[in-house]
Amino acid sequence: MAFQSTPKKNRNTLFVFLLLTVFSTTARSQVLISSGFEDATEPNPPAGWTVTTPNGTANWQSLYAEGGFGNSYEGEYCMYLAAAYNDDKSDAWLISPSFTAEAGKKYSISFYYKNQSNSANRFEITLGSDATPASQTEVISQFNFRDSRYVKAQINYTATSAGVKYLGIHCVTEHTLTYAYIDKFEIAAVSCFEPTNLKVTGIDTSSARAVWDAVSADAKYEYGISESATTPPTATTSTNNKEALITGLKSGTPHYLYVRARCDASTASTWAITKFGTAYNPAFFPVVNCGTKEI
Repeated sequence: MAFQSTPKKNRNTLFVFLLLTVFSTTARSQVLISSGFEDATEPNPPAGWTVTTPNGTANWQSLYAEGGFGNSYEGEYCMYLAAAYNDDKSDAWLISPSFTAEAGKKYSISFYYKNQSNSANRFEITLGSDATPASQTEVISQFNFRDSRYVKAQINYTATSAGVKYLGIHCVTEHTLTYAYIDKFEIAAVSCFEPTNLKVTGIDTSSARAVWDAVSADAKYEYGISESATTPPTATTSTNNKEALITGLKSGTPHYLYVRARCDASTASTWAITKFGTAYNPAFFPVVNCGTKEI
């Protein structure tokens, strides 16, 4: 039988169908602001960003991590809270460039943060109508932290009003005793929120329990395990709950748990990711008797 090629019109239709199929199962988002602060000129922030401290001495500056060694999360630049060892109350503002919000629309706000040491800092995340602290009247998140390794802040925000907005990262530590660092900042308009407060507990040699916060009353979730922080799992499990028991894990092994929300059949969030390690199984350790020579 002679081979018959697909007509060009049908090939085009098939291509469009496959393209729509791929995108219908992925997260829908529109990135509005994305910055790793790589275009900063130390100590100034990148163009469009504002730093100010109406009170106190600690203030935000850009920092160059020469040769890749330093306190950036990725790349060679980050923002850090300079003059932060004075034990004074911080009032340090890092205010983003503007973006336009639509009332009722979902926005994913994320960045990575850490401290230089284990001392505590406190952030308020705010929104205002311009780049001045006086306008930053809508507090959308606030938290204390002691982390000396980078942690992702994920803030899911539904706009209460339309218009031009500026986001502020406001350090309000009562007694500032350590530097703080910010990197990999992003604001995106999304159709489905990423799960937040993802935690792994009850870890043993082959299982663990995962919990996270619900993104909505009717959302479903998909989760799976990967050996990489950049490659999602090839196999996932679906659940209507905001927790899961994960079994069949290798003992004494680092794992990456991936969880995403599915808001409907065609729309999923970005992945929430956390790393954990299973306990070692003592059965695999040899018993050495006292006085026995091991070769």
